[in-house]
Order: sequence, then structure tokens, then C-alpha cells
Amino acid sequence: MEYLKEAGLEFCVDANSIRIIETPSEFFDLIIERIGSAKKRVYLSSLYLGSGKRETAIVDGLSSRLDENEALDVRILLDFLRGTRGEKEGKSSTSLLKKIADKAKIYLFHTPELRGTLKSVLGERNNEIVGLQHMKLYVFDDALLISGANLSDSYFTDRQDRYVLIENSKDISDFFCSIITAVGSHSFQLYGDGEKNLHSECTQHPFQGNAIEYCTSLRDRVLKVVEEAKIGKEREEGGDTVIYPLIQMGMIGIDEEYQYLKRLLSSKNPSLNMTLASGYFNATDEYERLMLSDGDYSLKILMAAPDANGFAGASGLSQYIPSMYSSIAASFLAAIDKYNRRNVELVEWSRKGWSFHAKGLWCDRGDRIDTVIGSSNYGYRSLHRDLEAQIVVSTTNASLMKRLREERNNLLEFTSLVDRSALRRIDHHVPTLVSFFSKVLRRFF
Repeated sequence: MEYLKEAGLEFCVDANSIRIIETPSEFFDLIIERIGSAKKRVYLSSLYLGSGKRETAIVDGLSSRLDENEALDVRILLDFLRGTRGEKEGKSSTSLLKKIADKAKIYLFHTPELRGTLKSVLGERNNEIVGLQHMKLYVFDDALLISGANLSDSYFTDRQDRYVLIENSKDISDFFCSIITAVGSHSFQLYGDGEKNLHSECTQHPFQGNAIEYCTSLRDRVLKVVEEAKIGKEREEGGDTVIYPLIQMGMIGIDEEYQYLKRLLSSKNPSLNMTLASGYFNATDEYERLMLSDGDYSLKILMAAPDANGFAGASGLSQYIPSMYSSIAASFLAAIDKYNRRNVELVEWSRKGWSFHAKGLWCDRGDRIDTVIGSSNYGYRSLHRDLEAQIVVSTTNASLMKRLREERNNLLEFTSLVDRSALRRIDHHVPTLVSFFSKVLRRFF
């Protein structure tokens, strides 16, 4: 926590302004409700927008609100690769968003890492392994809804995630709107005729221009937002709830999440009770060492069971991804034994007909809880490849601490212990080739 205080960007909030959303359907209903009542701005940042009925309802709601209020500032940031997938068949994010593209700003971020021969060789279902726009930020006027969920049907129905709404939070909403705008200024912009042109502020093409100059320019633009947020912001004293934003964009050298986690995971505090959740648990070698060798605290890691993995039931090579995560879990269990960490356990979430996409941290010290919520899965790609945004909520407020514990416990209700006997079950079977290749491929997940 000292690192966050020293970093200098913090927002004191009223604990009663923080609302924890529990279900995917509540998440969807809230988005529709807030779009319908927005007066000043709607800023949405997601990996992609689906093309079903619920996603159409979102776009129709935005279109109607823009017709009613021409001054409404609507900006949507998506990943270029995911946002254009299925475009030829008319089933892409861009296909749906064209109807409002002349009334709103639609940004499509393209990773500078996918270029040249690699771009021409990788197909549209594989190219996203190189890097993505992964931030999940939803701003409605002065309210921030932060999540790990995308704007797609399963995230509104049967894919469990986390969602936190912060009401009456102009400063932090302004900050994340500026982050969205900064990334948007180095992205393509969609127009009503379907054309996608590079933003006028971007002087280097992301995959045809100079990669170093592009990354430097984007880094400077994002850091300018951070520094401007610090200027004129006096440290507030006496509040019981503070929010610290964390931006992680490893590809351009911004690593706020990493700087925080490497300190947190190496904590030596036997009374600390930590829970780490990830739909795709794949700790880096360094994070594993910090958790198991350097750190000393009680740790529960919450991951998706094979049948709750987002790739369960997939076809082609993707069908082996749940097995790869079982292989990673087996390696982590071996590391727990190696370091003799008896206060570390691995549990998996499973609920019939549902998938698990929740991510975050709960650090419970008894008289204070710090929770991290946002888009990161705390793995290789979150650290190095994708654009991620989180917040740390630190509170001593009794009511909010109670609600955060309930949120954590509600997720744990659907879990079972992952141990050696669990890994011998047929659902955890790992084909030999998957075990072999996972050692290399895990750096892309």
C-alpha cells in the first residue's frame, strides 16, 4: 500500500457510493439503465461488442439517446482484431456500431506487435494472441462501472465476472475517460460507411509505421493523463475508503500493476488473508516465486474448473486450452510442495451451464480490506501483451468490508479444492502434447 501512496494518484470516495453488482443480468440491466439516463457522456471500453439481441439493445439505446441529446459525448474503445472479427459476414462489432459511428466516436486499437509477416500468417482467430485492448471501463456521466466483463451476450447471462459501480465519482470517471481518449488517439476510428481511418493525432501507423515511435508516442500520451490527474490533486485526509487506479500496458513500458503486485505478493504478514481470482490463472515465473518463496501469508487461488473455462466446448486447437490450464495448475501445485507453503491452496469454480471469468484480489487484514478489480488475469499476457486497467479499493468502512467479503464468499460457494486427486479426474486429463507445448504457449495466455 505504501507504493500506491507514494505513486501519488488516489481518489477518496464515500464507501456508500460503491455498489457491488452480483450477476451478469444485473450488469446488463445497469448498462441499459445508465445509457437511457445519461446526460453528459457515455464512455465504454471493452475487448469487443457482440452481435446478438442484447448487444443490439445497447447500440439502439445509445442511438436513441444521441437523437434525444445531441450534446451527449459517446466514445467506445474496442480492440481492432476482435472488433472486426466476422466483419465479412456482417457479424462483427463494427457491423453493429456503424449505425452510430457518425454520431459517436468509435475507436479500434490495433497492437503494434502484430505486423509484417506475422500479421499476414496469423488468421483472425489466432492473431489476438499477440496482444489486445483488454480494458473494461464503463462510464456514465460521473459514475464508473469497472469490470472484467466484455459487452457480449454470455457476459450478460451465464458467465460469472466481477462488477463494481462507483457513483458520484467525477474525478475518477474523468481520469478513465481521459485514458480511453488517450488510447483512442492512437487507434483507428470507425465511420458510418464502414471505413476505418487512423486517428488524426496518431503520427505513426501502428503496424506499418515505426513501432518504437508509435509506442513512445502512446506511452507519452497515457503518462500525460496520469501526471495531469496528479497535478492540482491535493491529498485528502480522514476518509475511510480510497481508490488507486492501476494502468498496465507492458508493450509500451507502463507497469503500474506489476509494481504494485511485486510488492504485494512478497508480503510477509502471516495474519494477511489473500484471495486471488482469475478465469485464466497463469502466474508468471516471477509472480509464482513471490507468492510461494518470498511471501508469507494465507493465499487462496480461485480459478475456473475445466468445464467453466471460457474455451470449454470450443473446436479446433482451442478445445485444448482448458487442458493447458489444468497443466498449469499441476505445475503450480508442484511448486507449492517445493516451497512447502501449507497455507496456499488452489480451488476451482464450477456451476452447471456457466463459465467463470471473474478476476481480482481480496486482501483481508481484519480491520482493512484492499480489493483489486479490473481487466487483468495476472498472467503473462496481462503483464506484457495487453492494455489493462484496474483499481485498488482500500477501505476500513465496516459496511463495505462486509459487502466485499460477501462478494468473495459468494464466488467461493461454487468451488472445490484442486489437489492431486482432483487432477487425476478425467476432466483434468492433459494430453501429452498439450503438457509439452503449454510450457511455451503459456506466454501467450
